Amino acid sequence: MDDYGWNSPGSISGWSLTLTLDSTPPVSTLTTDSVPNANGWYTEAVDLVLEATDESGGAGVRYMRFFIHTPAGYNLDSWIHDSRGELPPLTEGVYDVSFYAVDFVGNIEVKQNRVFRVDTRAPTLEPPTFRLALGTLTAAGVPVAVHIPDWDDGSSTGGSGSGIRRCVFQQRTNNGIWKTIPGSGTPRLLQLAPSNTYQFRAWVVDFAGYRSSEAYSERKRVQLYQEANAAIVDTGTWTTASSSLASGGQVQYATEIGREVLFTFTGTDVALVTTRGPDFGGVRYAFDESWICCFDFYSPTLEGKQVRAPVWATNGIHNFRVSVGRANSASAGARVDVDAFVVLKLVP
Repeated sequence: MDDYGWNSPGSISGWSLTLTLDSTPPVSTLTTDSVPNANGWYTEAVDLVLEATDESGGAGVRYMRFFIHTPAGYNLDSWIHDSRGELPPLTEGVYDVSFYAVDFVGNIEVKQNRVFRVDTRAPTLEPPTFRLALGTLTAAGVPVAVHIPDWDDGSSTGGSGSGIRRCVFQQRTNNGIWKTIPGSGTPRLLQLAPSNTYQFRAWVVDFAGYRSSEAYSERKRVQLYQEANAAIVDTGTWTTASSSLASGGQVQYATEIGREVLFTFTGTDVALVTTRGPDFGGVRYAFDESWICCFDFYSPTLEGKQVRAPVWATNGIHNFRVSVGRANSASAGARVDVDAFVVLKLVP
């Protein structure tokens, strides 16, 4: 822009004014020296640097604004009155970080967003347990459920935790070598052969790649008591009969309501091995003289070696009472078989 003016009588002077327009906002970048793993988790505290640049000849960066938010409720809204600055370190959790820059003529950058997942702690777990489970006594053994009562991926100690990616179970028999149990998750349903001692160990791996310490179960022996064992005491009339479906080739059976069998044992777990079928009835059962519940043994098809009415307790001397109860209305009879009892006993 040019103009002219009178400087003094008879002389003319000229002057100029240059205007520079800036309509482009600055551009900010967020950087860190840390690198996430293949699952997207950082395994150490993350240090962040926020920088902004304006175009050549622009008005320059006036300030940068950033926001840090976590699902746990942490919120930070702050400014950096410079073109470069450090953000507070991200120590543990999932962080949503957004930011933008503003120049001296008020051009505002479109807000950017980054998510950082930080897990710096290994998970922990409680020792695995194994208990008798409903199922069938097979040639492989007694049905047992092995599981981890609880684990912690870091959330209970102040972090968010990356979550458990893998759970590993191993088993050893009679103090032999440890063998990995196929499968994933918990519980695992297994068949354990009677007259053997078993122990389990487990560990977990989280998505950050951390592996917990190994945790060990108690050692227990699986014991099978056939229907004629002296620890089983009958009340009333029970009939012994051969059966190709029985675990030992014979069962004791009764059909009259109120007939009882009392089994005394030492251990932590107990269950009845029985038969289900079209003419079978039901039972009530009590543990240490406290009545618990009932079981119905009616089934459209004949099924032998059925493990039913499992009870879990602390190790010690206990009694388990089975009483013939009312039959299912669909059943053609009220027969109850005592094939055997199975016990888990704690050993040193």
